[in-house]
Amino acid sequence: MTIVDRAHAMVTYHLDVVPGPLYHLRSLTIHNLTPAQEQRVRELLGIKNGDVLDQLAINSLSRKLASDPLLAAHGFTFSPVKDRGAAQADLTLDFYEVSDKSSVTAQ
Repeated sequence: MTIVDRAHAMVTYHLDVVPGPLYHLRSLTIHNLTPAQEQRVRELLGIKNGDVLDQLAINSLSRKLASDPLLAAHGFTFSPVKDRGAAQADLTLDFYEVSDKSSVTAQ
């Protein structure tokens, strides 16, 4: 349903949201960091085993890394493996160093 109020330049929408299944974090594995860096990533991510797996938290981790002196030179890829029957997920974060210098070779 859409309601248009032309006099006030406003539009109102009614949306029905059907949420998908909630997955809880069963395990978090972090690769290619020192123990101190790994601990800091866990703090910045803010998700612990048993918590709902939050895609927004994973997405915001990239922004948080850029402002953290211990992790600013790092990026990561992630891969959640979901167990639908148990509604749980195992999350792996693979870290790599980001180089300020990029080069491309074309042949």
